[in-house]
Amino acid sequence: MLLASPQRPPSPLKFCSITCTRYAYGKKPDFDNLVISFKSVIDGLKDAGIIIDDSSDCILERRYNHEKAPAKKGWIEVIVEEL
Repeated sequence: MLLASPQRPPSPLKFCSITCTRYAYGKKPDFDNLVISFKSVIDGLKDAGIIIDDSSDCILERRYNHEKAPAKKGWIEVIVEEL
């Protein structure tokens, strides 16, 4: 929530798509684990006022990706686009 707050739109988005990418070293997680790893991130988008809700009524498209990163240099990227 704290990282997303400075990039808040004038009002929370009612309809959006979200692309979540995890850059990490090691084995690619199965899809269920990849999705659950972003739960608190998406909750934070709601708490920060970026999106109006984290339900499928608001988030119309969700994409989850995993990309390789150097050891101990992992990060995440979350792209929210208004629809």
